[in-house]
Amino acid sequence: MKPLRKHLPGGGAQPTIFNDDTVIPGMVKHLGIPIKDARDYSNDGCWETLPQGKTEFAYGHIEVLLSLESLLCRGKSMLNGNPIGPDSGDLSQYDTFDKLFQAFKEQVRDRIDLAVENKLKYYDEVHKIAPVPFFSGIMDDCIKQGKDMTQKGARYRLYAPLITGFSHCIDSLAVIKRVVYEEKKISLEKLAEILKKNWEGEEQFRQYCLNRVPKYGNDDDYVDHIGVDILTWYCDYFDEWNARVDWITFAPGIGTFENYPRLGYVCGASADGRLSQAPIASNYSPSVGMDRSGPTAVLKSATKFDLRRLNDGCPVDIRMSFTDYEENGSRVLKDYIKSFIRLGGNILTISKVSTEVLKAAQHDPVKYNSLRVRLGGLTAYFVQICKPQQDEYIKRTEHGF
Repeated sequence: MKPLRKHLPGGGAQPTIFNDDTVIPGMVKHLGIPIKDARDYSNDGCWETLPQGKTEFAYGHIEVLLSLESLLCRGKSMLNGNPIGPDSGDLSQYDTFDKLFQAFKEQVRDRIDLAVENKLKYYDEVHKIAPVPFFSGIMDDCIKQGKDMTQKGARYRLYAPLITGFSHCIDSLAVIKRVVYEEKKISLEKLAEILKKNWEGEEQFRQYCLNRVPKYGNDDDYVDHIGVDILTWYCDYFDEWNARVDWITFAPGIGTFENYPRLGYVCGASADGRLSQAPIASNYSPSVGMDRSGPTAVLKSATKFDLRRLNDGCPVDIRMSFTDYEENGSRVLKDYIKSFIRLGGNILTISKVSTEVLKAAQHDPVKYNSLRVRLGGLTAYFVQICKPQQDEYIKRTEHGF
């Protein structure tokens, strides 16, 4: 293979890697899809995996970072005091991390139930106002059954509840576990007050939470196992829902698409050191700038959970630059992708662009008008995205080999 060109100011391909060894067995084992149809999967438009030509698909966001905020603020938003979840009671009752963790899961359960119950309640109203006759005509089984796709005409009906804010949530729980319950540096009540004030006057403590407590994406079991615990419980709960409802299948995943600035904008400050209304990380990726142990460590953190259970997908978005070792870049990238597959990865997206080039493009957009980057679910021209998204992209870790 030829060496990768240096800098590529005109843009280049940003590949998305789908791992058949994870996606297909997951559909068969956990969604009950026959192997023939599972092998014929595609993406719904961004990266969501489903049997193509046979599936009615919809998704919803399960904002777990908001669930943690709700727990710390007795069901209210830090930003405006509006209700965002149930009141879990006074924080003084949580004298162990296990009790707090269980209360957090109850907050997430409430958010799941609301999303699922609304989906079930209003499903039969959709065809009355928004049928899709043309789409139904090219979808397997709709014509055979004489039903629109929105009337259960398609062979499969998948609803994907996608976790958002995953990395920030587990990083925040790790901080709470460490500084509140183990080191006893601060009470849970005091931490909640600091977050409500957006870390005002507490920059030294914020830096401690940012830099002295393990973060997801660095192959550190301290934080990664919190994530595994959450995902195990999350998928188990949707197994329960699938056992209760036989006409629609719940296919959990982790995803933000390109909406991570908006999804972060509705969240107050979080215990991992993130400031109020700052963007959250995209999809299943580590928090911005926190993956400091190299790209392989990112994959090892992401694959500690059995990703066959996240049937709708969970992309890890990586930004790389090979300018220092361009002669070996193609070979190393090939080996890296093979490692992703062997470790049981689900979906991997790669943008080959350096921080230097991104900053130059922001300063001189005309010169870099063809530079493309991945935005969680699509490929976009860097100079055409809004400045907050550009700034977030520049802050992402630039991995090299």
